[in-house]
Amino acid sequence: MLKKLTLLVLSLTTAVFFTSTMMSDNGKAGKTGSPGELTCIDCHGDFAANSGGGSIAVSGITGGTYTPGTTYNLSVVIARTGSSLFGLGFEALTAANANAGTLTITNATQTQLKSATVSGVSRQSVVHQLNGGATSNTHTFTFNWTAPAAGAGNVTFYFAGVACDNDGNESGDYVYNSSLVLTEGGGCLPPAQPGTITGTAAVCAGSTQTYSVAAVSGATDYIWTKPSGWTGTSTTSSITVTAGSTGGAITVAAHNACGTSTVRSMTLTVNPSAAPAVSIATNPGSTICSGTSVTFTATPTNGGTTPAYQWKLNGANVGTNSATYTNAALTNGNTVSCVMTSNSACASTPTATSNTVTMTVSSSVAPSVSIAANPGSTICSGTSVTFTATPTNGGTTPAYQWKLNGTNVGTNSATYTNAALTNGNTVSCVMTSNSACATTPTATSNTITMTIAASVDPTISIVADPGNSICTVSNVTFTATPTNGGTSPAYQWTLNNVNVGTNSATYSNNALVSGDQIQCTLTSNSTCASPNTVISQIITMTVNSSFTPTITPNGATTFCAGGNVILSVSTGSSYLWSNGATTQTITVASAGSYSVAVTSGTCSGTATAIDVTVNPLPTVTMASLSPVCATDAPFALTGGSPAGGTYSGNGVTSGTFDPAAAGVGTTIITYTYSDALSCSNTATTNQVVTNCGGGGCTTAPNRPSRISGPSFVICGSTGIVYSVNPDTAATSYTWTVPANAVITANNGNSITVDFIQGFTSGSICVTATNACGTSDDRCKFVHQVPMRVPPIHGPREICPDNYIGQYSIQPVVGAVSYAWTVTGGASLTSIDNNATVDFTNATSTWVLVSVSVTNACGNVRSRTFLVHVQNDCDDDDDDDDDDDDDRIANRINSFEIYPNPNAGEFAIQVSSSADANAEISIVDMIGKTQFTFTQVIDQGINTINVNASHLSKGIYFMKISIPGMPVEMKQVVIQN
Repeated sequence: MLKKLTLLVLSLTTAVFFTSTMMSDNGKAGKTGSPGELTCIDCHGDFAANSGGGSIAVSGITGGTYTPGTTYNLSVVIARTGSSLFGLGFEALTAANANAGTLTITNATQTQLKSATVSGVSRQSVVHQLNGGATSNTHTFTFNWTAPAAGAGNVTFYFAGVACDNDGNESGDYVYNSSLVLTEGGGCLPPAQPGTITGTAAVCAGSTQTYSVAAVSGATDYIWTKPSGWTGTSTTSSITVTAGSTGGAITVAAHNACGTSTVRSMTLTVNPSAAPAVSIATNPGSTICSGTSVTFTATPTNGGTTPAYQWKLNGANVGTNSATYTNAALTNGNTVSCVMTSNSACASTPTATSNTVTMTVSSSVAPSVSIAANPGSTICSGTSVTFTATPTNGGTTPAYQWKLNGTNVGTNSATYTNAALTNGNTVSCVMTSNSACATTPTATSNTITMTIAASVDPTISIVADPGNSICTVSNVTFTATPTNGGTSPAYQWTLNNVNVGTNSATYSNNALVSGDQIQCTLTSNSTCASPNTVISQIITMTVNSSFTPTITPNGATTFCAGGNVILSVSTGSSYLWSNGATTQTITVASAGSYSVAVTSGTCSGTATAIDVTVNPLPTVTMASLSPVCATDAPFALTGGSPAGGTYSGNGVTSGTFDPAAAGVGTTIITYTYSDALSCSNTATTNQVVTNCGGGGCTTAPNRPSRISGPSFVICGSTGIVYSVNPDTAATSYTWTVPANAVITANNGNSITVDFIQGFTSGSICVTATNACGTSDDRCKFVHQVPMRVPPIHGPREICPDNYIGQYSIQPVVGAVSYAWTVTGGASLTSIDNNATVDFTNATSTWVLVSVSVTNACGNVRSRTFLVHVQNDCDDDDDDDDDDDDDRIANRINSFEIYPNPNAGEFAIQVSSSADANAEISIVDMIGKTQFTFTQVIDQGINTINVNASHLSKGIYFMKISIPGMPVEMKQVVIQN
């Protein structure tokens, strides 16, 4: 039987070191630090053992004990931030330092088995494969260990790991190792994992901090680790440290003589001491016209969450505590500055003074405009030339009129493009300024005279799709865009200055790494090209391992109960939402915070959570209405709550009910109410209209007779009929049932009910109605019969001549599944309420056979049966639990009464080992029999309904008598 449990062991013992050479080779046996083995400390001596903020842990077995012969799936996790290659050595030894049990490889690409001879004894080890641990920051090696047979005694796991920087030599590597002692079938336990670490998570560099956990029962001391560069030590449940310059994890484990608990970790962030600063900028600028309103905006650095601002005009305080200051009365030479007071916890000084802006205020400006041609005024024929106007004092939206040889062309744009220019063409531009300080509205630019040359300058630019920042193994397509490349340009791509690709305008690569540089050389065949070969810009690639997806709702995230919203996340290859969904989109109908982790290729990221609010529907009620005559005048409806809703139904207009319009009979009146959140709900009641004085009824029907039908039902029961005697004065009947009871057929004075999952108990009620009104209701309280699992039958003794045992229980009413289990190494096969157990490979002399039964309502009940597996048996040892020679053939296994106390109607549940005729009696406190009846009891579970509502309130005894068996008796309390 494979067990998968969790145990975390910190690295506490002497370290065993691996070299980078080892990491590039297959792992070596005999390097675990077990007794008599050598270590590689001479090669990896840069750092002390178990330092550098890393750890090693083994999981897969818990409690400090092992079960002989059991197979455990073990995981060894080696972790250190910054390491990119990990190695492993693992041994399981007895107290005599011999192999304990069997190690089995489950992932041959990462691990392998090797042996080393120590003191003349061969030891089996699990070691890493070549580059089997090539991951970043952490790596998990998994394999199986089958515990030795009983009697092996204590077993010790010796395990060591190395966290390498993969630089090809043995420097810069960290080694972690530990051991775990397991006792056979028991022994003391290491302490439990400490609780949450309390203390400040974000601190300032150099500050003193205290972190603590609640005392752990059984712990004698505690082991703390700190981020690199932090100082402070402790062996108690609290530690005081001085923060270093970088963050990391602080961890603690509880320890005693039996071992070390699972580590508890807390991530710490260090905020460096930073000097606050502030700079200010002006809009529309520091040069303005007189009377212009200028807004100064302060941009803080290290200002904290709520920095304070004091603006100064010519050194005097002005403005308010705001990041902006506006003034429309500035004069020439005015100076504006700002003093910011930071509330950052790590600020080196509280205040910072901005740059000073000196204002230049003019009364008027002269607009001007100059134009330039791209690619220039000397071009090849047919070259597209873009003329760009650069205005001075043009205002916020200057207007442009371009002229070609003095004739208006182009549009009102700062650029004008022409690809049909001829030699001697002249281009100019007239700008109309909208500057408030302009001395004249228009200005004429310089004139550019075009020269059409016989040559052109080719250019080339390249772009990367999807960009130069990508995820690992993403395919990137680079596309070259030439200018003046001719009709058939030639391309040569280079990767880090080495020729790659083909003579194509595109080049693709899915194996790029950070720092790779892509460039392309264009050879133009244009007749105007000079030179004919040009080189593109360089694109430097950045290869990432993560990205940040985003969640997009298809509508409002606040809605009423019964509504929903669809949440979609950025495209990836796999998704895991916080509610367990694994699709790109989810439909959400419940309130909560929803986030999703997305994987795309080798990149992964978690989207910022989005909150969904579901407003409840209002509680709406409608009071009952008295019967009215068909001749009564219309009247306003009342009784709906909360007030402010609307009424509807046959005969209802604008909240008024007209009996004549509704007609004789029963009309359903519906009251609808919407609350302030626009959530609505309804309630209904009946309005009876009678034919008063018209030859119809004169009174409402009498209260219906007693409801017939069972008072006790089994969960999942269907087709249960309840009825009352028909009343000729009634024209209809109204039935109500409790929660999770469903009316499947309504025949007036009788109904058929299914009791579905979730039903517990409640009242079934009925009223009779005619044109004159509705009767009082008649109700019957119905209970759910608790599920009972009968005893397991089968042999209690198993002997070597027959290791196969047949076990069964009586079928359970309403059962939907039977789950059989067996302990002690035995195996079984089962069909419903029957199981066949094979004890051939049993590892224990006492084996527990169990069955769990689940019914249609999800209720689960269990039975167990203890079996003795013997090495040698006499003929009489193969005892069966229903052997007639050893046991009474007919017996009552269980006898229950519910509900108890009750109002005189209750059920008794009897579990019998065989069919029998029983006499059932109720006896009072003085021994007098109140009544007696006979009942046939079937083998298995029997439910018998009893109606003793005629008895007075008091304490009685239920007595069951079966010939040849002891009398069974239980107390029952009647409270009618």
